[in-house]
Parts: sequence; structure tokens; C-alpha cells
Amino acid sequence: MSSSERYAFGDYVLERAQRRVLRSDGSSLGLSPRLYDALLLFVERAGELLDKDALMDALWPGLVVEENNLSQVVSGLRRALGDDAQGGRYLQTVPRRGFRFVAPVVALPAAGASPLVDAGATSATLPPSQAEPSSPASAPPTHPVDVTSADIGVTAESPSRRTLVVAAASLAAAAGLGGAAWWLRRQPPPSGGPASGGALAVLPFKPLVVEGRDELLEVGMADSLIARLSLVPGLVVRSVGSVRRYAGPDQDPLRAARELDVGWIVDGSLQRRGDRLRITARLLSAADGVAAWSGSFDEQVTGVFDLQDAITERIARVLAPRLDRGAAASPSLPRDAGGSRNADAYALYLAARQYAQGLREAGLRKSIELYNRAIEIDLSYALAYAGLVESYRRMIFGADAAPIEAFEPAKVAADRALALAPGLAEG
Repeated sequence: MSSSERYAFGDYVLERAQRRVLRSDGSSLGLSPRLYDALLLFVERAGELLDKDALMDALWPGLVVEENNLSQVVSGLRRALGDDAQGGRYLQTVPRRGFRFVAPVVALPAAGASPLVDAGATSATLPPSQAEPSSPASAPPTHPVDVTSADIGVTAESPSRRTLVVAAASLAAAAGLGGAAWWLRRQPPPSGGPASGGALAVLPFKPLVVEGRDELLEVGMADSLIARLSLVPGLVVRSVGSVRRYAGPDQDPLRAARELDVGWIVDGSLQRRGDRLRITARLLSAADGVAAWSGSFDEQVTGVFDLQDAITERIARVLAPRLDRGAAASPSLPRDAGGSRNADAYALYLAARQYAQGLREAGLRKSIELYNRAIEIDLSYALAYAGLVESYRRMIFGADAAPIEAFEPAKVAADRALALAPGLAEG
């Protein structure tokens, strides 16, 4: 092996050719292919700040994934290496930016080297890690249903130490991606081709006034429009998970279109005052930024479903003649696309989605409770059943749930979602 084929850090040696990591006793550390690729990236660039977008590009090239996927990989590495939740020994979290490998790393020679060396004796001391901050609960928006502030704000709590077996089984993925090679060969996604021309992203709606904003509804509008527009023949619609990072008042829709590799972007804003809702929306061409359609609506909150229908129908009609597989010039779309037209159920659904984002046990259990409350109100709420599936799946990461305890109820919920809405992408 060349000197760059073996690295020592802490109590471990990474052997690139063998794609393995050895402990001090010579036993192999059980890592899934993606965890190994991530560790190789960190070790080869020890001491450097690796931003989240670059890491996601390297580990999932050509794919749009949620930031939670990266968080799960980092958590899995920390558990496998015996690091604490804040990454005090190996993986440091740099708030709102990315991660840094802080353990000293030594490149071992090809022959005659000890399996493990005291890396600290030959490397400069790196700065201590910073604790990973917990996200404060946001102020609850007003809803037509009695969803309490405890329902809306996700309480941050320290995650428990996960077992290596659960981490490896839960995080196992497809074969490795050749970490360093992918890192060096990262290229921007293609734009302007047939795929992007027939692809669309709906961004979270921006607040017209930041003070008193309804953050749940901002993402909820995008979520509902994505579900409806995904049924337009020939139109590829990016998932809500891929657009969630563009939430907030400072989003740049054309930059988002380039990063998501789409030909069209739906950009909007909303303001809620009591039971009144003011919404503007527009359909932009990513190629030149020209608005192919725009509209403004002023309605009662209980009429939000009619607004979503109107926006969806108008966008579908504008795009229909431009799509490869020829949607009808006046497409007839299902009114609900797996959703609900009950304002109380909808408010509970939005709160449940918010709770599920934190990957904390308390939040995930609360999201399951809220999804079930939404279903009690509207038994035909297919999207709520699909949300249950995701929350149960995340219980493996966030609550050390045994797979059988999570997958069995998830399967029941998924079957129900598809029985109610056979074309539902989430189901």
C-alpha cells in the first residue's frame, strides 16, 4: 500500500484497499458502504470544514436528498466510533454550515508500520469541538383547530446512545460510491435538457411579513401543491423534502431551480391575518426567469383548499402544451390528490410533519399522535397515512425502535394510503 492507503486516527486504522476500519484489537468495525465512504471523506480532509451541500453531492451524486439523510450518516458514524452526540472526539458540528473531522490523522507507511500509532504525538492539536446546538421550538401559528403550542414546537432532547447493530442495519445502503473519487469529480447537474425541461419544483411560500408568520402553512402550501401537480401527466415534480431547505423570506427561486435541475419553479408568498389569508403565486421559467403565470388570492383560511385547487389547475394548463407526453390542454385533476379538505385535519397534518423533522423520539411520537388525530377527523386522509409511514421509519433512528415494531405498523399505514389513493407518490 502507498502511504495514502492507510490512515490512523484515535483507536482505529482505515485501510482503503480493503474498505475496512480496524479497531486496536485487530477486529473490523462494522460500517455500511455509505458510512465507510463518509468516513473516508472526513479522514482524508481532516481538520477541514466540509459543508453540507458538498457532502450530500459526494455521498449521493446526482440525487436530491433531504438534509436528514446526512444527519443520519453523521449520527451513525458517531455511534460506530464511540463518539458523543456533540462530536467531541471525532466529528464536530459547525452550526448551520457543516462538519469537521477533528481527530488527528496520520498516513501510515506501506510496510513495517504498527497497526495503530499515537496520532496525537505527530500531529498538531486541533481546536476542541463545538456542541451541536438544539433547535429552539418556534412560536406556534394560529390554526383553525385547537393545536396547542406543545403540538407545534418540537422539543429538543439529547439523543440516547444507539447500538452499533441498529446503526449498521438501519443505515445500510447500496454499494459504496468511491468517496474520494466522487468528491474530486463532483460536477454541477445538467440543466436545460429534456429532463429539466419537464421538471418542476414548488418552493415553500415566503412570508409577506416576517412578524407573525405561519411557517407550517408556508411549507404546507408547497406540500399540497406538490401532491396535486405530481398527478399531471409528463410532469416531474420534486419532493417536499428536496425543497424544504429553501424555506424563508430570502429564497432565490432561480438559484433553487438551478440547484434542483428543473425547468420550472413555483414561487409564492402568503400572509395570514386572523381568519384571512392573502396568497400570491407565480410560475417561473428557469431558463430566463420570465413569469409564465402569476395570480393573487384573498380568502378565508377555510378556503385554502380552493386556492390550492385554483393554483394547481392554472399551472397545469400553462404547462400542458409544453410537456413531452402531452397532458390534455385542460387537464382534469383530482381535487384532493390524497389530501383532506377538512381544515382541522389539515392543521394537525402540518403540525405532525413539523414534529417528524427533528429525528427526536419525543417529536416522532408526537407526530404519530397528530397524524392519528388527523385521520380520526378524516378517515380518507391518504397523505396522513403516508406521513405515519415516514414517522414510524424514523423511529428506528430517533428512538432505537426495533425494525419489526416500526415496519409492521408502517406497512399497514402504507397499504391504507395506497388503497385510498393508488397514484399517491408518497404512499
